[in-house]
Order: sequence, then structure tokens, then C-alpha cells
Amino acid sequence: MDPTDVLRTLWQQRWYVLPALLLALAAAAYVYGFAPRSYEVTSTYALVNPAVPTAEELERDPALAALNADNPYLRSADTNLITDALIARLGAASTVKQLRADGVGTDYGVGPGVGGNGFVVDITGVGPTPGAAIATTAAVGTVLQAELDDLQRVNGADDRYLFTPLLLAPPDDATEQFSSRLRAVIVVLLGGAVLVFAAASLGRWRTGVRARRTEARAAAADAGAGHAGDPGAAARAGAVGAAGAAAARPARTRGAKRAPVASAGSRAGGAGRTAGPRAANEPPGVAAEQGTAAPDPAAARRPEPARESEPEPTTDPAEPARAARTPGTTRRTGLPTAKRRG
Repeated sequence: MDPTDVLRTLWQQRWYVLPALLLALAAAAYVYGFAPRSYEVTSTYALVNPAVPTAEELERDPALAALNADNPYLRSADTNLITDALIARLGAASTVKQLRADGVGTDYGVGPGVGGNGFVVDITGVGPTPGAAIATTAAVGTVLQAELDDLQRVNGADDRYLFTPLLLAPPDDATEQFSSRLRAVIVVLLGGAVLVFAAASLGRWRTGVRARRTEARAAAADAGAGHAGDPGAAARAGAVGAAGAAAARPARTRGAKRAPVASAGSRAGGAGRTAGPRAANEPPGVAAEQGTAAPDPAAARRPEPARESEPEPTTDPAEPARAARTPGTTRRTGLPTAKRRG
């Protein structure tokens, strides 16, 4: 992901990111200022070679020849063997148990001196306070002296043939280790960064949920309103209603007489015809003269088969002659046209 996209997202979700960021900074400040601190102090011991009697001293004092000179570390060609063995003994679990039994701290380190060569051993004690660090270092120094003596007396060597410890730097000045505080602050800041990105993700999720809810409400409102959003829908509906009403009303001709209306049979089949409303409106005498009767609703509902080639039968015998005398007249309904007498 592009870093600019990350920054843009954090800025968009700043109301979620800002509390998490402030919380992380406050935790880091508290850890740096009030968290438990660490102090350490170092003491240095030197291993001094034994004063082995010379041949002249043995001749002058025969009692020296009777001493036990069986120190295995004096016979070794490696001069650092005694230092390595001592460091290994101080790091053993038995030393830790002894320090715990004495009631001092067990956070310490033992290593060779400057350069890593020679007969120099460094002891570094760590504690939450300067006093605790100094006490731990002094206790480890005491164990060093006991372990050094025990290592060399494995074969019962006399004191004249033993290495002796010499304290070069006593543990008297403990210093604070800022690195431990910085490590704690870094850990807190890393946790704060995770919290910030989690807050940004929460903000994006809630924003998406609100957007989906808004879209769902808008869709529901549109579905309920139907065509309310179309400004011409009402006009079109009114025009359609007016056209339907006009179609339902029968048209009038001159003389305030209704025009003939096609029956249901003629609309369905195209050829079935019934008596029009004009014949129904004629006086009884004229209707009888023409041989027509009022239309039957049941007959109007029953469509008749279309017979285009044959004229419909008439009841008046004089109808063909009347039709011949008046050429040019058209019969729109298929019924005989009667002239009103008198």
C-alpha cells in the first residue's frame, strides 16, 4: 500500500486514531518516567599466580619440599584455564541457589576482563536500586573466592601453590541503565502503533456500516414512493384517465342523437353486430315499422360469426327498394335506416 494512502486513511479516521495515539504516547511517557529502573555495578578481580618455591628455597628450607604442590591448574599449558573454570562455576545453578538463599539478587553476569585474556574476571550485578545492585555484586565476589579455592584444592594442594583473588575495582558506584527504559518505551510504542491501526480499521468498518444502512433506507424509501420521483407521472396519469373517460362516454351526432356503438361481439370477433343505440332511441312506431327491437344484453354479449358476404336479413319488405332509391347512403352499423314519417 502507498504510504500516502495510509496517511490519508489515518486522517479520514482521525476521530478514532487520535484517542489511540494519545493513549500510546501517555503510556510511553509513564514508562519512561515512572516505570521500574535498572542499575548495575561492576567489580573486577585479578587472579594472582602462586609463589612457587624455587630450588634455592627448597635447599635452604627442606620443609617446603614436604608441601603438597599438586595444583592441576599449575601444570596446564593454557594460562587462562583457571579463569575459564572459575567463570563456569560462577554461572552454575548451584551458585544461583546459594545467592537466593542468602537473600540477594540473582541478576548478574561474569566474564573475562579487558581483552578477554589473562587472569582477570569481571562481575556485573544488576538490581532495581543502586543498593541491590551493589549487594548482588559483592555476594558474587564472595562466591568467587570460595569457588577459586575449591577448584585448586581438588588434589589437596597447599596454600603456597594456589591462585589467590585480588580485588581491583570494588562495587561502590552503581549507574542507571537507560537502555532498559528505552527498550520498555519502544515496546510500548509498538503496541501503541498496533492500537492506532486497529482504531483506524474500526473507523473504516463503522463508516462502511453507516453507508450501507443509508443506502438501504434510501432504497426502501424509493420503493415505497413508487414513481413519486417522476415529475410527469401525475400529468400522464391524468391524461390516461381523461382518455379512458372520454372513450367510455358514447359520442353524439347532430340532432342530439347518439352515434352507434359497436357491440361486444363486434369488438371481439370483428363481424358480430347488434342493434345500435339509435334504434333503441326511436319511437315505438318507427321501431315497429323498421322491424327492429331493443337490443338484448344477453345477445350483445354473445359474439356471432362474421358473415361479410351476406347482408343481414330485414323484417321490412320495402327496405331493398328504399335502399335502391337512396344511393350513396352507407350503413355503418349493418341495420336498416328508417326515415321518420310525417
